[in-house]
Amino acid sequence: MKKVLGRHTLAFGAELRQMEQSFIQNNNPSGSFNFDNGFTSQDPNTATTSGTGFGFASFLLGYGSGGAADVLANTLGTQYIFGVYAGDTFQATNRLTVNAGLRWDYPGPWTERHDKLITFQPSAISPLASITGLPLTGNFALVNSPQRSERSETDPHRKLFAPRLGAAYRLSNKLVARAGYRIFYIPADTVFNMEPFAATINTVSTPWVPTLNSGATPNNTLSNPFPNGIQQPIGRNPAFQRALYGNSVSAPVAYEPYGYVQQWNLAIQRDLGSGASLEVAYAGAKGTHLTGLVQNLNQLPNSDLSQGTALLNQVPNPFYGIISNGSLSAPTVQAGQLLRPYPQFTGVDDSGSYNRDSKYNALQVKFEKRFESAGSILASYTWSKLISSTDTQTAWLEQGAIYATTYTGPQDNNNPGREKSLSLFDVPQRWFWATRWTFPLVVANAFWANPMVW
Repeated sequence: MKKVLGRHTLAFGAELRQMEQSFIQNNNPSGSFNFDNGFTSQDPNTATTSGTGFGFASFLLGYGSGGAADVLANTLGTQYIFGVYAGDTFQATNRLTVNAGLRWDYPGPWTERHDKLITFQPSAISPLASITGLPLTGNFALVNSPQRSERSETDPHRKLFAPRLGAAYRLSNKLVARAGYRIFYIPADTVFNMEPFAATINTVSTPWVPTLNSGATPNNTLSNPFPNGIQQPIGRNPAFQRALYGNSVSAPVAYEPYGYVQQWNLAIQRDLGSGASLEVAYAGAKGTHLTGLVQNLNQLPNSDLSQGTALLNQVPNPFYGIISNGSLSAPTVQAGQLLRPYPQFTGVDDSGSYNRDSKYNALQVKFEKRFESAGSILASYTWSKLISSTDTQTAWLEQGAIYATTYTGPQDNNNPGREKSLSLFDVPQRWFWATRWTFPLVVANAFWANPMVW
């Protein structure tokens, strides 16, 4: 809606979206089974460097290096997205025009029709603490329960205000300067792994445990990889917590910050006459609280890494007889497992992890020539740099990336900020050229773009 009041042109609007998702998909219905040269090498402790052994030989023996069988439950997710905005284009003088606006966004969190969602509480006392006598923390809570009264897995964000400010000033009849600044919040459905189908209680992985001592002795072989059966998604079950122990689990942390991007630019445009113009601009952007791929919160503290191979030593398992899943069901366990922040789990992934950032700076030059009756020419050049500590939420879609299909998370989960580097999508120099010819009853277009990676 627009309203003109003298020198002011006011604009108002609102947006309301309801997103529904009914999802059940298993990309590995038959399970995954991995093999390496560990069991067929001369020494399993030096298998990666000795060059002995052969993965296919390990496969023929049925001695694997890991794997899992995944089962998913059907989920019915809903998400509401709401926003309102107001803006004013103010013709302050014959030379100065100012644009100002404000938008309020409410990217509602996901809910599930049957409340089959959980959230991870890092500081909560674990129910196993009183059973084992260990100072264990880390608890998962069902939504719409005494542990979490909300029906959503993450806390809603109700203070997301995004200002817009711009100005155009006519320095002379042939020279104009423009500047602008704005904030916008990332889309609510950006994080693929926070959708209801990905909740730990809706998708369960039964790990294949082929060895308990790093490949020295076989445990479960390929002929019977899951002697205790394949687990089923537990769904909304009061006993869900017990079923998660001993597994690698994933859930968002309820109080994640919300990601946003700031953008700004400054441009000078010159009328060269005869339908030609030249524009030189600087553009910048900064992303804050951006999302990365799932981050493991259960990595060993860096201070313990100095223990080296001692971390692999087998020690009495305090969870023996309590946990019935995976490697934590055995009488002994690797010493390093008990030093993890949440030793009752083999892995704890934060499926949100809003702790990354990015920075973009660019010099942009554009030339445009419009002919009176024959069309136009547009040429532009961009010199830029994009630095980030995150690149994508869906690495399996980024086929142009060298490491896209293998990148699964930060090199050091305890310090994801060190992932900052040239972005996967950084294109230092780009040249673009387009031509449009107009003939009677015919319009022809041609363009050419060349990303120059120097």
